[in-house]
Amino acid sequence: MKKIVSLVSLFILFPVGYYTYNYINALAAKIEKLEAVEGENINLALRVKADSFLLADDYEKALRLFKSIDSMYSTTDYTNYALDYIDNKKVPYEMVNELEKRYYSKQRYISSLKRKQVNLNDSINRLKKNYQILETNQEELQTDLYHSEGEIISLKHELVVKDKAIDKLHFINQDNAEIDYIGEVANDMANGFGYAIFEKKGFYEGYWKNNKRYGEGTYSWVNGDRFEGNFKKGIRDGFGVYYFNSGEKYEGFWSDNLREGFGVIFDKKGEVVFEGIWEKDKPKKKKLAK
Repeated sequence: MKKIVSLVSLFILFPVGYYTYNYINALAAKIEKLEAVEGENINLALRVKADSFLLADDYEKALRLFKSIDSMYSTTDYTNYALDYIDNKKVPYEMVNELEKRYYSKQRYISSLKRKQVNLNDSINRLKKNYQILETNQEELQTDLYHSEGEIISLKHELVVKDKAIDKLHFINQDNAEIDYIGEVANDMANGFGYAIFEKKGFYEGYWKNNKRYGEGTYSWVNGDRFEGNFKKGIRDGFGVYYFNSGEKYEGFWSDNLREGFGVIFDKKGEVVFEGIWEKDKPKKKKLAK
């Protein structure tokens, strides 16, 4: 009888144990899945908070959070992403400060012109009074008055041009480069003398015509190279000097941004390496230095 009872118990308990074992495994899988989802939610929350710090320029807190996320996954991807974002957002503050300094220098010059205008107006009034009193010197006073009024008109014209022309612009040139400009403006375009930053790659100081470099100017690259000379329609054209950051320089003529015509190459000691004729940036006929 005991054997029968044992067999019946075993027959009942075996399916129950099997079902319990499967249920526990399924429950453990669900718990593991929920923990993974919870981890992803924590990761997402940390990333959202870190991104908000990045947008607010609070780089220290942002980097701290991204490093915490990286430690969860044994990687540096998030920290590298933050560092790339910070590097790309940096602006050449030295160039911007230089632009602002020169801009306010122009403003001071305009103020000086206004003061001169006031002084000249006072002079005109004094001359008019003297003219009424000293009728015997009428001709001489009229001559002085004529010259003074001419100077006033010229000064007023220069003042109007300077006062209204100086402005800031942001535009894209013919090479699809973004340009931040401060200088003289006419018809909502850079016309006259001005300064500009080219996509954080270079800085230009010189003359413009319809948003293009035109005339004498100096362009400096971030690597230390510099060109001083003539521009036409935004490119090097005519005579100019190119200073390489290695210390060498080229003096000669240009066309379509290329060395064209007579030119001389100097080494960093200032000694002539060679001189001669250039065609499409290559020497065609050259005379070696002795």
